[in-house]
Amino acid sequence: MPWLNRADLTAGEVTIPDAQWSAGVLYDHGPRKDAPGRGGAIELPVVLELLDRIDSGQITPAQARHALHPVLADLTHYHREMDGLEAMMNAN
Repeated sequence: MPWLNRADLTAGEVTIPDAQWSAGVLYDHGPRKDAPGRGGAIELPVVLELLDRIDSGQITPAQARHALHPVLADLTHYHREMDGLEAMMNAN
């Protein structure tokens, strides 16, 4: 089941408004099953902006990584929901 969400992401002093991400469409049961963020997709412009801000020295790589914490937390919630749904379906 696709999952979509949107929020402002903050990296240091930089805020990227209304960043959007999704889950449940890509690699949901793929080879990186235990990797944080697996199956998630975030807007390419958000990624490019974070990289540009790192390149210009406005933020550090650690700050960019921290900005993605809301996305990772949301994906963790999504996977818990889907694992529970899958277990319920397999029990029937």
